[in-house]
Formats: sequence, C-alpha cells, structure tokens
Amino acid sequence: MQRMRTRRFLFSIAILTAFAGAGVAPAAASPTKSWIHDGYYSALASTEGAGNSYVVLWVGGNGTRLLGGQKGGFYLTCTVSPALIALDPNELVANLSKPVIALPRSIAISPSGAFSYKGDVTLYPYDTGTTMTFSLPITLSGHFIKGKIVADKTTAVVVRISAPEICEAATPTTFSDQWVGAHE
Repeated sequence: MQRMRTRRFLFSIAILTAFAGAGVAPAAASPTKSWIHDGYYSALASTEGAGNSYVVLWVGGNGTRLLGGQKGGFYLTCTVSPALIALDPNELVANLSKPVIALPRSIAISPSGAFSYKGDVTLYPYDTGTTMTFSLPITLSGHFIKGKIVADKTTAVVVRISAPEICEAATPTTFSDQWVGAHE
C-alpha cells in the first residue's frame, strides 16, 4: 500500500512539473502583459512642432499604464493661452511662453488600448517660466493603434487634448505619436 502511495505521489509531482515546464502555470505567476509596448512615444517627424505643440508619452507596467506623477509620463507643450497670460501678465508673453503640462498621476490603459483623464493639472514655476503655481483643467483621451508598430516609423498612439485655459486656441487638439523605444 505504501509503495502505491509513493508511486501516485511521484506521478503527481511529474505531472505538475510537466505543466509548469509547458507554461501552464497559474495566471497569477506572471505580471499582466499587454500588446502595447512599454517605452517612450513622441511626435512623428511630419507633425512635430505643429503649432509649436507636441505630446510625449511614457508607458509602463507591461503596456498597462500611462506614467504620470514624479515618474513623468505625459507632457504637452503648447503656446500659452490668453486666459493663462491674464493670471500672470508680468511674466507670461503671448507667442513666446510655452508651458509644459504633466499629468499628476498614472493613468490606466484599457485592454483595448484606450485611456482618458479629466481633471486639474498643476503648472509649477519651472513648467511656465514664472514665479507662480497654477492649477487648471485638462481633458485628455486617446488610444493605441493595434497592429504592427515599427519604432520611429508608424503611428502608435493618437491623443486628443483640450486645455483652453492653458493653451492658445490655435493649439492642435489631436496628436499622433510613434513608439520610439524602451525606457532609458
């Protein structure tokens, strides 16, 4: 009887080892992986500088998060709006001042590749070239393109922005970025 239990035990161990070796381990054993590439995304050469504005993204978490906060994962640079100039007319200049907008936190990317954020962003003195801090609204949405993405060649993400209290009216509202590569 003992011999039969030992054989069953060894047989069970062999089956478990075979499943683990074949990659049939439980799903919780590895982090979630998305079809979206981690790394840096920036403007296509043909759209860079359109209206003196551009969007830069950093993706992490195996393609599941648009990084924000201290890690810095989203930046929009644009020409300053009249509404923002009115808040600090001594230091902000139309057509010259270029605030840099960063998201306050990371944003989830859905399994379909969509993301969105609606809320306030804080512009610090180093973001605006002034001595003041501003908290103003922004709406951001977009989606990653599913398919073959070639670094530095194909559009990988389309981003839509609305920040009229920060950016001038001539600022483009839609940006196309390409995947540049992994994080440095």
